[in-house]
Amino acid sequence: MPLVFEELWSAAESSMLSLGCELTPECEANIVQLLRNAAARLDADKRGYTIAERQRVLGTVELLVAAMYMEAQPPSAAAGTASDLTRGPVLLHEFTLSGALSRLCPCYPFC
Repeated sequence: MPLVFEELWSAAESSMLSLGCELTPECEANIVQLLRNAAARLDADKRGYTIAERQRVLGTVELLVAAMYMEAQPPSAAAGTASDLTRGPVLLHEFTLSGALSRLCPCYPFC
């Protein structure tokens, strides 16, 4: 059985929780659509069936969330230390998603 949307969403939620991220409603809608499309692509391509494929795709979801987290950081954090990273919840917007995708793509199954 291939990965389904719920598994991809669970991986994204877990990553966001561990990083202290929250989503704007617009960003959540965009991520949900992206993950639904990814699940459909995996099914159409007959991928995501093996343990290795599943781990790779779930890792890619975690990588996407981490890239969104970094997109949401102030520019000073990129050149500074860990102490420069935003404290408290990090609000992810649709532009953090598009910025993360521009960094990662081409990145199967998203791009």
